Amino acid sequence: MKLSLRWRITLLTGMIILLAAVSLTVLSMYNANNTFSMITDHYQINTVQEPSITTTNVALSSMSATAKTDSAPKSSVNIIAEAKDAKDANAITVTIKRQFNITSLIYLAVVSLCSMILIYWAAGKALKPVHTLNQAVLTITANNLHQRLAENDSTDEISSLTKSFNIMLNRLHEAFLKQKCFSSSAAHELKTPLAIIKTNLQVLELAPEATISDYQAAFTITKRTVDRLTAVVDDLLMLVTDGSDELEMEIISLNALLYAIVHELTVVYDAKNIIVSYDFNKAETFVLCNNNLAYRFFYNLIENSMKYNRQNGKIVLSIKEDNQTITVVVADSGIGIPAEALSAIWDAFYCVDPSRSRRLGGAGLGLSIVKIIAEQFGWIITVESQPDVGTRFTTTIPKTTDTLYDID
Repeated sequence: MKLSLRWRITLLTGMIILLAAVSLTVLSMYNANNTFSMITDHYQINTVQEPSITTTNVALSSMSATAKTDSAPKSSVNIIAEAKDAKDANAITVTIKRQFNITSLIYLAVVSLCSMILIYWAAGKALKPVHTLNQAVLTITANNLHQRLAENDSTDEISSLTKSFNIMLNRLHEAFLKQKCFSSSAAHELKTPLAIIKTNLQVLELAPEATISDYQAAFTITKRTVDRLTAVVDDLLMLVTDGSDELEMEIISLNALLYAIVHELTVVYDAKNIIVSYDFNKAETFVLCNNNLAYRFFYNLIENSMKYNRQNGKIVLSIKEDNQTITVVVADSGIGIPAEALSAIWDAFYCVDPSRSRRLGGAGLGLSIVKIIAEQFGWIITVESQPDVGTRFTTTIPKTTDTLYDID
């Protein structure tokens, strides 16, 4: 049977008090018994050696005590002194010892019981804030995470626990809101391509006289939509990965990686006539990482720089290596990001300008994936931006035995 905290405190404290009370009672009984034995022994010795004097003294003592008060209770010493002989004194001593022991045990039981009751009451008073906190916590569910526990100005443990719980509720509430927003955005991103595919199929279904060119046009739109849908699904899978899978690591050249990404994206954004320049302090800079994730990391950064750049804009890619770090910078002359939006660009589905992002084909997942990959690799990424001036993404790769591979 599980006992409540109040009962456990009561029983534990009561056992300690009971142990102390029993110890004190035993000691007092032991000392009292020794005292009674010493008095009896003293009486027996005096009776044998000086009977006349002792008897006279006993009589005088009795008379003196009677003269003082006839109703006052007699002490143990006086009772023993009134004994007729040593045998009588010994019997009286045994009786007094028994009475004393019984009285002590009764007092022990009464005091222990009263102490337990008092402890139970005090524990209840002390634990009342905990009970109140528990009742308040039980009322909080996923539907009312905005609710907070009442705090007070005290500095005790209960107050500290209440504040900590409210902090946890703030985090949970924020996490639930982000999850809800993520689910809504994901559903929207998946619903739009599916709606386009369905519409094209319905058009063909309602047009019996549709020609081959009509089917080809619908096929082209459907294929492009499916590609977009596949990209969104891949990005979502990347976002929900926990990073527990062991990555296949290999030595890659950052210089060659950036060249390959620019070559691939230039074809897509050729109409913008963007000029890309390079600033590498070494002909080759090597790093040990997963090639696919590194490619996706820098692909998303460079694609953003092209997607949100101006006509005839510029992009500067730089790699600086020193004794401690490798720093990779992707800087553009694009539309920039407002200061109030910089902290939110890493959130899934966040778009500074949703209408522009939809028009340019963005779902708001690219930078979220960049952040996740950086955390997996142990890289540090920061951003600086000014509206209508440009954006600068800086990736810092610490030089450790796990991430770097030097080739002279």
